[in-house]
Amino acid sequence: MADKTESQPCVPTEYKLLRVLGEGSFSKVVKCRKRVNGDIVALKLLWNPGGFNELQICERMKKFDVHKKNIVKFIDSFRRDSTWVLVFEALDISLDAYIMKTHNLPMSHTDIRTIVQQMAVALDQLAKMGIIHTDVKTDNIVLVNQQRPFRVKLIDFGLSIVSAKAKAGTSMQALAYRAPEIILGLPFGEPIDMWSLGIVMTVLINGTLIMEPRTELSAIHQILELLRQPHEHLLQKGIKSKKYFIKSTKGWRLKSHKVDMSCFQSLDELKEKSTQFKEEESRENCFDLLKAMLQVDPDKRITPKKVLAHPFISSRPFSGSGEREAIISDSGSS
Repeated sequence: MADKTESQPCVPTEYKLLRVLGEGSFSKVVKCRKRVNGDIVALKLLWNPGGFNELQICERMKKFDVHKKNIVKFIDSFRRDSTWVLVFEALDISLDAYIMKTHNLPMSHTDIRTIVQQMAVALDQLAKMGIIHTDVKTDNIVLVNQQRPFRVKLIDFGLSIVSAKAKAGTSMQALAYRAPEIILGLPFGEPIDMWSLGIVMTVLINGTLIMEPRTELSAIHQILELLRQPHEHLLQKGIKSKKYFIKSTKGWRLKSHKVDMSCFQSLDELKEKSTQFKEEESRENCFDLLKAMLQVDPDKRITPKKVLAHPFISSRPFSGSGEREAIISDSGSS
């Protein structure tokens, strides 16, 4: 492989570059055609030692056929010069790109149900393997194609960690999707991914993020506004609690500061303004699930397995089009 350039990423000679899909500080993802057989794949080019972590995670997942559980299929890896090349199946566009394409319109209750169900299957599989994704967001949930019922897969394990290595006080997750336990410096585990999926769900319901903080203090203010103050036992254990709260004889008080406010004052306000639900029962079930996903206390947050059993997911109506079978099949087959 030749040196990297901004205009034209260099790919292994056995692949033909089709287009750049995305890039970060130490990696670039490109869509390519394999010259020998014409297969279309996505290559992730890594030129940072941290990329070896992603390779280890992907090799670990490959043993479990996770592509059958709504997780991107990892095909191969090899090294060229100073660059690691990870080969994945090619997918369509991210949820983020799709939402922008549809002008930030809220999704239908059926689409919300379909996406949340498939991501719960993915998170359940990761939990079984003891892996925390740490970067669940609309950019990292990708449509297999744009046909309904949607089929989606979770991608990008560059920041993933093994649960046993989770250390309180570690900074991770995109700020808008960051769980309270990460902000407060509490012990954490797989529930941080469920919190992020809950934030994804608000995007699907609203069409845009309902919390867009620019600082962690703003994030805590918005969480408090939408939900409630963390229980005292959480604040007592948080390594960083005193960074955002003042403790006195009367308890814990959030520090006052000029902060970014959320779009809504409560999840109930979001519920009242959501118009995509045909039946009130579906609306109630949807927001009951959302509140369970956005529990401030991670020990009380719903698990992926319980998401799959929740009435909003499990009681979805059967349609003659075979929609239900297609959604369930995507959870259990490639």
